[in-house]
Amino acid sequence: MGENEKLDLILEKVSDIDKKVSDIDKKVSDIDKRLKKVEISLENETNKNIQLIAEGHLNLDRKLDEALKTLQPNTMYHLKVNHLDGEVKKIKEAIQMA
Repeated sequence: MGENEKLDLILEKVSDIDKKVSDIDKKVSDIDKRLKKVEISLENETNKNIQLIAEGHLNLDRKLDEALKTLQPNTMYHLKVNHLDGEVKKIKEAIQMA
């Protein structure tokens, strides 16, 4: 095997490694994007919903019937608004308005 053949073989292996590194970099970038979306959802939607539910439970010292009558509609509206707010943010991000 001559020097040129050895160099060609080395170059081919280095090119394969570069391609694999490039593929890994792309996958990591995709994972970063997905993770960012999950973090945004947790921060803007899930955490707020948990807080709303927790705040609602503070009022349970009243009779259960009274608490459910006053809290359930309000809590459900707040949960829905938070969900819709999260969806709007995702849409804005998707069309790059945010």
